Amino acid sequence: MIWPNLLASADKALTELTADEESLRRWEESLDTMQQEAEAALAGHATTGDATAASAWTAPAGLGPLPELLLGRARYLAGLQAQAVGVLAEARTGVEHELAALVPKRRNVRPVYVDVAG
Repeated sequence: MIWPNLLASADKALTELTADEESLRRWEESLDTMQQEAEAALAGHATTGDATAASAWTAPAGLGPLPELLLGRARYLAGLQAQAVGVLAEARTGVEHELAALVPKRRNVRPVYVDVAG
């Protein structure tokens, strides 16, 4: 009989379609989050959270390969993140200069007394 094979094939195609839609949804959520963070950094509204949490970031589990449909958006996001890195690096340099200005510079100090008994 051909019908059981045809139904099994249709069920498999429906399962793959659902999995593809789920993967696409997870990728869109992940890209949305990364885009919001990059745009916030560019606007000067980057969150000042725990630095160790930011450095310990890992990709969400189970995303699978990037769907071809989102390739253009991922490339745009990579460019946006590169711009954000530049802006944050400039801001960091500015803060370093401000902190350096707050620390008093040490001058050469001449001794006031001479120890002659020594």
